[in-house]
Amino acid sequence: MRHALFLMSLGLLGAAFLAGAAEMAAQGLSGGLRVWMAAEEVWQILSPQTLMAIEQLIAPSSAVLWQAVELALQLPGWLLFGLPGFVMLIFFRDRDGNEDLEHEEAIFLYDELIRQAEEEDMNDLPAREDELGHGQYPLEPVDPALADAIIEDTPDDKPEPQKENNENAKTPT
Repeated sequence: MRHALFLMSLGLLGAAFLAGAAEMAAQGLSGGLRVWMAAEEVWQILSPQTLMAIEQLIAPSSAVLWQAVELALQLPGWLLFGLPGFVMLIFFRDRDGNEDLEHEEAIFLYDELIRQAEEEDMNDLPAREDELGHGQYPLEPVDPALADAIIEDTPDDKPEPQKENNENAKTPT
């Protein structure tokens, strides 16, 4: 039901947009330029036959209802449709509260991790990155035999980089 009323509010806002365009067209046809025109006047300028047909349909059955319709048609059409459409849009829109909850969880994640570390008694790790050495975790001691094997695999005599003989190079004097 709520979603249907939200869709109805979008329809009313669309009708308000069309009523505003119709008002501009009616002002162009009438030759006058005013701040706003009543919906009844716009209807009379653009389609007088349909206005009279609606009046003949409603007035004989209920004069009070026709007076209420005439009173409502004294407002501009964009306001007549736009105000209820906007109010319905505000009240019947879908409100998903989970978005705020996800952001809140992300904001407090670091605090939660610190709390868990304190509970698990893991606060013996270095507190700062510079204590770890270049942002890495402390390494475990290396087995000396393994360290010797790694050193033996590395070539001792690295080829020296070749120097280019550039005769045109200028030397500072």
